[in-house]
Amino acid sequence: MKKHKIDKKDLFSVASFSGGRSSALMVIFMQLNKVLDTNSEVIFCNTGFEHISTLEFVRDFEIFTKIKITWLEFCGSHVPPKIVNFDNCSKNGEPFVLMCRERKMLPNRVARFCTSDLKIKLIKRYLKSKGITHYNAFVGIRADEEHRYHKLINTPIKDVFQYSFPLYDLGITSAYVLSFWSSLRWDLKIDSRLGNCTLCFNKGKANLCSAIRLDNNHLDTFLELEKEFNATFSSRYSLQDLKIIALSEFDFPAHTFQDVDCHCNID
Repeated sequence: MKKHKIDKKDLFSVASFSGGRSSALMVIFMQLNKVLDTNSEVIFCNTGFEHISTLEFVRDFEIFTKIKITWLEFCGSHVPPKIVNFDNCSKNGEPFVLMCRERKMLPNRVARFCTSDLKIKLIKRYLKSKGITHYNAFVGIRADEEHRYHKLINTPIKDVFQYSFPLYDLGITSAYVLSFWSSLRWDLKIDSRLGNCTLCFNKGKANLCSAIRLDNNHLDTFLELEKEFNATFSSRYSLQDLKIIALSEFDFPAHTFQDVDCHCNID
């Protein structure tokens, strides 16, 4: 029996919008190149721990560009995701907490399932609920992120027919992205030390201390999770330890416990 070959032109296109500057620029390029049409969708997955400025940026992006963004939230591993918006989306980690309780554990640098459960699998489940099982995945990886590019193309997802990296292919770097957004009258209003998910365990120790000092709105929820599971997000320290350090006068050297790259980075 002859196997049916999928025509790439007929595939649904999905832009994964992290809420950062790079993925936002990628979506703009997709619109300019007429990739965004009735056979495509731009999706933002809210974990509940995004900084409020990230949520505002996604909202403002829709307003200024007139590009429709589908906001998704995790509400269980075996049910379609919830469709939300800026006004009714979770803002204190509710999807993240639910995921931890389902998994009966906290994610960490070795078991980084928060990205897969709250973003990658969530998008796949949402598309499946619409009858879409194979699609083109557009990802905002830049030309100066060779390691992320090669890591992703070497770990294919069976439902993704192909990956597309517009920024990488165009040679777009972080410097270009920052220059582009600085020229506009609206931008992502966030300190680079805060990152996307505010107290992500992939941030370095010094960066986490800075984040706690600058904005600790989500700290209590993270602390409650470590207490509930009698575990920590890091094998080296607890967030309670970092809270004590962060709210003291002591400063860690910038090189201490460097950040780990992931798909949730601010850009």
